[in-house]
Amino acid sequence: MLRALAVSVLLIALRPTAAGACACCDGGIERALVGWSQSGRSALVQAHHVGCEDHLAFEIWRPGQSEPVGCFDAYSDAPTRRVECGALTFGYDRFAPNETRPTSSPRAAEYPRAPRQLDPSLLRARLEPVSDAGELPYALVVELRHQGRWHELLRAPLGDTGAPEGGAGEEDLMDLPEDERLGLLMALAVEVRVWPSPRGRRALLQVRGHNTAPTMGFWPDELRWVELPAAGLPTVEGDVPVYAVPGFARSPDSHAMGWHETDDEIRSLIRALNRHGLARHRAGDYVESARWFARAVTMAPSRAVYRYNLACALARLGQAEGALAQLAILADAPASCERCDERMLRARADEDLSSIRARVPRRNAAAETSENETP
Repeated sequence: MLRALAVSVLLIALRPTAAGACACCDGGIERALVGWSQSGRSALVQAHHVGCEDHLAFEIWRPGQSEPVGCFDAYSDAPTRRVECGALTFGYDRFAPNETRPTSSPRAAEYPRAPRQLDPSLLRARLEPVSDAGELPYALVVELRHQGRWHELLRAPLGDTGAPEGGAGEEDLMDLPEDERLGLLMALAVEVRVWPSPRGRRALLQVRGHNTAPTMGFWPDELRWVELPAAGLPTVEGDVPVYAVPGFARSPDSHAMGWHETDDEIRSLIRALNRHGLARHRAGDYVESARWFARAVTMAPSRAVYRYNLACALARLGQAEGALAQLAILADAPASCERCDERMLRARADEDLSSIRARVPRRNAAAETSENETP
């Protein structure tokens, strides 16, 4: 199984060379918000198209528009000339394999207002099961807490993409460092960021990392305009995502995003995700530890230890609502979940959870028991 998996997905996250462009995988878009215009009426977004359509574009986004209203092509002879976003130049046709490519745009100077992220402590995100939704039966729900109540910013299904066109053998995969190998093989947790406009209540909501079925191809970043309940909400510098992960799985046949938890090789890889998270957590890098733990939960939602570790990392990051949401799932898990009992008891004295200890939920001993549940 592992060999077939490696063949299917190895090139998903690797950048093919010009010579190998014809045998590459499906592409995707990695986006980063560069800045807002001085007036705050538009945003400049860097969009790196990877895969067979490798090129670098700088998109103009305006509030209320579902697509960018124009682009600057960093790979063209006139990178300051505005072009249609559908007319971008493929990088493979313009650069030799070792030739240096542009990494920024001269237009960036026209967008001097640095983006600030909405305070993650005000947000929570989750994946809700959706019946009859195909291989990825989840909807992404993002909510914002304001004046004592939760406001829904987004509710959208996670769609799917095409299959990769090719890949490499397992021997190439095993030459990579473990963290890179895991990055290619394992599902990525859904990351959410909200970037308010300086002018008012509109914000760009970014969804990243939802490669939740790796054999289906590389998934792009997605941007959507959302309406905030008020202007001037608290923001922070830096880049700290809010995670959306599946709920507790009550059966050994349950799976997250199309991946079964019971395969020995896959379970071994999931344990490696958790080990990487523990190493970063002990080093005090809670942003990275949360990322690794969230990926482990995405792959194995019924494993109480992974979910508990994610709660600890989120609490350390000040994301109280996200941490409490994970603990609430453990508290309400089936009564047969002995690891849930252990973790909820530990939560009462865990230093990682000191900031939310007064709000830690009690274990529901009367939770419904599933005969098949094996946490």
